[in-house]
Amino acid sequence: MANAKGEENTAREQREFAQQIRMALKNGNLVICAGAGVTLFTTADASGRIHPQSLTWLRLIRSGFKYIEEHLSSAYNDSDNKNRIQKARATLDIPDKQYSEADEAIYLDAAQTLTDILKPFSESFADWLSRQFQTLDVYLTHPEIHNVLNRLHQEGAQLMTTNYDRLIEHHCGLTPVDISQPPEDGNKRVFHPHGEWEKPNGIVLNSREYYAGTSADNNNPAQNLLRDIFRSKTVLFIGCGPGTGDPNFGEMLRWLGNQKENEGDIGQSHYILLRNRDNYREVEGRLPLVKVRVETVDDIPHWLEGLLETGSPGAEGMRK
Repeated sequence: MANAKGEENTAREQREFAQQIRMALKNGNLVICAGAGVTLFTTADASGRIHPQSLTWLRLIRSGFKYIEEHLSSAYNDSDNKNRIQKARATLDIPDKQYSEADEAIYLDAAQTLTDILKPFSESFADWLSRQFQTLDVYLTHPEIHNVLNRLHQEGAQLMTTNYDRLIEHHCGLTPVDISQPPEDGNKRVFHPHGEWEKPNGIVLNSREYYAGTSADNNNPAQNLLRDIFRSKTVLFIGCGPGTGDPNFGEMLRWLGNQKENEGDIGQSHYILLRNRDNYREVEGRLPLVKVRVETVDDIPHWLEGLLETGSPGAEGMRK
């Protein structure tokens, strides 16, 4: 009986969380942030295998070092560069996994090495990004999440993504946020806090340096917009769970948590949508996130669609 009672309480809490998110949508206060998991899910083949171009963050960084080796021989054969690249590759040449906080620092060091060596070659950096992302939209074989994101956007939800790709824009007929435009323009656009591939100068591979400043006086337009979103909106993260291997997401949460400590409360409750089996302890101790649950990744579109209805989103996907 005790277990049944616990499951009943959990289901009730999940319904309450869903209702709170639904009310944020109704009031025009909901922002949905799509992570790498959304791209991985929507571009998988019929058997669920991830397409090679549907890169996790770790695969993307590995591809950068491969690009340097194959296309920038002068940079690769420099003895100092070669030693740094070999050291970075050794830390990355492991199967994708749910990383620990100790791994996170190592991965970001590797990203900094890639940034230091490749980004100064601006044309090559742009070419590398183009090779990774330009044709990715042709592999959008499972558009269910994007379909419902489009509907939610039409109902007033703002869209944000930690991804560098532009799948959301292409599928929903939107454009990236131009942070030089007035804030209200963001309603019809998609905000990329870490940049998007068609604007290489704005790409952030190592967000540890990007989020180094925590002062409210920090004059970084993208950070200012991100801070304002979390102060005034309710944010729901999807596709940011285990397996996407994006340490920049953890850095963003840590920075936002620091804003909360230094400047007072940031917004209302914020949420992350996870599978029942995912603990995702990486988010603990940073910005507090309320965990809402689905059974499998396939349940995500139905759960999101439920935000548009009067009933509880995806109730059958929230079993304990």
